[in-house]
Amino acid sequence: MDLAKYIGKPYQKYNCFDLAKEFYLCEYGITLKDYFEGQVDPSRKEIECLVISNKGDFERVKSPALGDLIVIRMYGYASHIGVYVGEGKFIHSLKNVGSCMDSLSRYSKMVEGFYRHREIAQ
Repeated sequence: MDLAKYIGKPYQKYNCFDLAKEFYLCEYGITLKDYFEGQVDPSRKEIECLVISNKGDFERVKSPALGDLIVIRMYGYASHIGVYVGEGKFIHSLKNVGSCMDSLSRYSKMVEGFYRHREIAQ
């Protein structure tokens, strides 16, 4: 798996959910639902609703494996998503940074949960 292709993308084109959608499509051939088509900057509450509405395709797991979504609480909402890539690291996209790889331990107190897509066998 070439993770470099997911790093360094501008946030304006790949917010955290767009990055997760691209990862799932490229790596698993799975199209994640998109409820904000055409909307440039949804609110954190709207993103939290998106996370909740997609949970039907995912099941919560105790610890992450490659490809699992990590839902992170930011500013009081479960509104940030990353993709676990192994060895305690995940990829995500931040507004003033773009897409990057980060250490899960930096966000451990903010993690709402880990979610595995029902079509991915671990």
